[in-house]
Amino acid sequence: MADLEWVLANQEGFPIGLKRGVYRALARAYAAVGRDEAAREALRHSGYPSLDPDLPQITADYWKTDGEGLEQFAPDEWVAALDLLGGGTERVFVRSAEQLLDRGEPALALKLVDSGLLSHRRASGWLGCVAGRSTACGSGPSS
Repeated sequence: MADLEWVLANQEGFPIGLKRGVYRALARAYAAVGRDEAAREALRHSGYPSLDPDLPQITADYWKTDGEGLEQFAPDEWVAALDLLGGGTERVFVRSAEQLLDRGEPALALKLVDSGLLSHRRASGWLGCVAGRSTACGSGPSS
């Protein structure tokens, strides 16, 4: 366990895929010695759903499921494209996030709000409320 804990204490030099494997191995080790809370936390950081030994061990830094391929754009590039589609206004991000929330898709709405905040760093209104940058926050996105 000490070696695995050392890797995490010095993780800035290690690739993400390796760190996922270290967290998973640490979760197994903690579970074996009865440190259940530490095992759950390490498993959560690993990104794996369980300690099932039949799950494949993924150590690559880049992968996607269902044939999606690799993402070829940096987040700021993607945000710039979304902003272009929206006409460069903060309100488009807000309106779209509201509609996603109404459709019951909070994770997608959050992703869109995060993108809007990257594009509109000085956001006011509802987008600013989400970022904690506005004092004009009401009870939710409709205010």
